Amino acid sequence: MLQSFSATVVCLLSAAAWCFAASAFSPKAVSPRRLTIGAQPALVLMQQGEVNFEVIEPVNPAARQAAAELLAGLARITGKKITMVAEASGKVPAIYLGASPEAAKLGLLPEKLDRDGYYIKTDGDRLFIVGVDELPCLNQQTATLFGVYDFLERFAGARYYFPGDIGTIMPKKEDWSIPEIDIVERPDTQYRWIYCYPCSFADKERYDYPGQGNARNLKTWRNSSLNSIRSCHGLNDLQLATRFAKTNPEYFALGNDGIRHDGTNNKRSYHIHGHLCYSSPGLKEVVYQDAVACLTGKPASSRGISRWTPRWNTTHVNITPNDGVLWCQCPQCKPIQEQGKQAMSNHIWGFVIDIAKKLKQNGIPGMIVMDSYGVYSDMPTLEIPENIIVSLAVTGPWGEEHAKIREQGDRKLRDWSSLLKAKVGTWTYPTKACAEVPFVPNFTPRAVASFYKRQQPYIYGGFFEAGSDRWIFGFMNAYVYSKLLWDWNTDVEELLEEHCTLMFAAAAPYLASFYRELEELWMKNIVKETIATSWGESWQLPTRREVWTKIYSPEKIAAICRLFETAEKAVADDAQALKRVQFMREEMWGPVLQGAEEYNREATDRTLWTLQGG
Repeated sequence: MLQSFSATVVCLLSAAAWCFAASAFSPKAVSPRRLTIGAQPALVLMQQGEVNFEVIEPVNPAARQAAAELLAGLARITGKKITMVAEASGKVPAIYLGASPEAAKLGLLPEKLDRDGYYIKTDGDRLFIVGVDELPCLNQQTATLFGVYDFLERFAGARYYFPGDIGTIMPKKEDWSIPEIDIVERPDTQYRWIYCYPCSFADKERYDYPGQGNARNLKTWRNSSLNSIRSCHGLNDLQLATRFAKTNPEYFALGNDGIRHDGTNNKRSYHIHGHLCYSSPGLKEVVYQDAVACLTGKPASSRGISRWTPRWNTTHVNITPNDGVLWCQCPQCKPIQEQGKQAMSNHIWGFVIDIAKKLKQNGIPGMIVMDSYGVYSDMPTLEIPENIIVSLAVTGPWGEEHAKIREQGDRKLRDWSSLLKAKVGTWTYPTKACAEVPFVPNFTPRAVASFYKRQQPYIYGGFFEAGSDRWIFGFMNAYVYSKLLWDWNTDVEELLEEHCTLMFAAAAPYLASFYRELEELWMKNIVKETIATSWGESWQLPTRREVWTKIYSPEKIAAICRLFETAEKAVADDAQALKRVQFMREEMWGPVLQGAEEYNREATDRTLWTLQGG
């Protein structure tokens, strides 16, 4: 009993150590990939409906999530309840999960892999799935879990399009053998983050989609375990308004009315954090000392901060300004504004660069994360030290039909990458927060593929803002994003064709046609024009009348309704495929019918009111 307890303590300590040793971020893939799969069956896992394998309980407790997911997947595949055993019997093939002495003897050492990397390897009658696994901590890695999903996809035919039985393919097997396997895998980009805003509350109750609540990073898609690299206004996390509004008003931007923007006079929700005077040497020193404390592992309380947020950790700190910067009108800042946007961008970048240089000069490890966004979006005419990680806000996939927007985004990513001699991050906006057209599916996976494929040489990953009034409208946008940023060689057309075939069987051609129609209508009719605003280029969206009389015209709606009728007839004898076709008809197409009905009813009411009033 004592020996078992000691072993558990060692495992816990080892997993806890990995929280710090294996959480580093690298903008460039380093560890090699290997994919060796034999041509002949090597391990028989099922025979005539009988299970012929055993799953060994992981030595490392941090791999238990991977074990739970494997057991759940295997139960669906085999139709049997699968339980773990303490050690291999030697009578049937054994599946080992996570780091273990047996895996180490084969050289399956997770610490040799890039972040989120894993091994899948057979050895005689044993199968190993091994990655870095951490107990709950900042930037927790679950690489063995990623390996489990990969194994089930490659060798059992599983597919995870969206949560639930409808969106998950898990073929049941009577006979199942796997070949000899030697896979070393890792992502091409270490930062793959999907964010869903806005998403309707009703939709959130019905589906647990990525970007909502605890499912923000859907692990079945092997999205990034590194969530703290996300940029977006990290100076807010320092609670500067709370700490210094009363004692150091000079830290805050001076308004034309002589009042400091210290978080107490708010017209918008994001003003509660205050806006800053980037000419203040005292402010710069405060932020520098905060960065030193955080990067060297000191508690937030040592700096008068309640807690370090995920964006502030021992690997990197985020010094991006608050949203909607209000420019300071003090004697030092106002002349800079009068010089124009380039001078303003240089000023804010100079503030960040000075802190980065000082950290480097004083031997403080770690990186600074900074955005190119808003008034500081112009590339500075200053030398940027190598301990700054840059993320760029660009329109992204929905600009693919617009030569000007597309070329601007491409040039920005290319030029910044050249300036830094390093890859940059992206923040893109395939979100209805930027194109509020209710009831209409924003289904654009090919545009996602087109944009990101082109950025491969320049980016280390990105923040994918994917909100919609119904999450199902854009599920393949996020799926394609996830697959492509894991492996740049993903054939997206093949992926989309496979999706339709596996989901809809004989109705696949009709649903493929429906998907193409949705993308064409969105890309060429909804986000087809832009206008200049104080926030930059914005979509000039069609009116409701245009949406429901020209784009989704009665003729177009009738044609797609007929398409679904044909699709349902094609799979009338295939219960599972019929169920999925009907799901898409209800969830993806039903809202369009609802939107058209509401518009037509309101139009009829207005006509009647006009006639009666006349």
